[in-house]
Amino acid sequence: MVRCPARDGPATRFSPPGPAAATAAGAEAATPERQRRWQSYFVRVGSLSAKLRHRALRRSLGELQRARHSAQQVLAQLHHIIELIEHGRQGMDGSLYGARQHLHRMWLEWSHQDAVPTEESEVEARTLTMLRGLLRQLHAACTRLAAGAWGLPSSVQETVGHVRHGVEGVQASLSHAHSFHDLSGLVLAQSRETVMRAQLSIDELLEYVGQHAPLPWLVGPFAPALVEYPEDVPIEMAKWEGCITVGDTHQVPAPPRLCSQR
Repeated sequence: MVRCPARDGPATRFSPPGPAAATAAGAEAATPERQRRWQSYFVRVGSLSAKLRHRALRRSLGELQRARHSAQQVLAQLHHIIELIEHGRQGMDGSLYGARQHLHRMWLEWSHQDAVPTEESEVEARTLTMLRGLLRQLHAACTRLAAGAWGLPSSVQETVGHVRHGVEGVQASLSHAHSFHDLSGLVLAQSRETVMRAQLSIDELLEYVGQHAPLPWLVGPFAPALVEYPEDVPIEMAKWEGCITVGDTHQVPAPPRLCSQR
């Protein structure tokens, strides 16, 4: 039979359904019993027909590109913040004031806060809070990239792992800092270097996947639907999206998603 993802099953392997999807699926979708009934599984790109392989790769690449975009946005902010902290620590009173004002504006934008006092100690504490928050966002984006690298060559997976470990190292370095004076020049330089390496590694990952798109690459997970059709029932191509062929019957999703045949 052909097993296809149900409407309330996971749509992709990179991110969980959002609040809107959970609402549409109904309250039952969130229960443990419902979760246990989801028989999620992965399929290999090489098991798809040429047409469906192209669709699966395009969709999976889109997920990777979104994770990359999220990571690169955070990396750019981190790089800028670290440079401002370095500039403020090394400069004279005028440049220190300018750096702190800039960091304060960045914190207001990041935290979605209205104008608040800009005392020196508060600016530094808020900047460190922003740094830690951005690092958490970056770690989450790297985790999504690592999930997207399953089935890719080990060298590619190791690259993503190195990026994530580098982020964890920066997090550890900043964990006990309460002011800019707690951050040594070495820690800031190493953090900036880690951010720059992460930017290059993420770009190389997407470039590799875009050029090679290996057949062992896994896509999914998919959750089987409950409706079965005999093998001889005609099924339009659109209805095959998200399906896997097993045995002699079809299960057709509603709405259709990506599919694979084996």
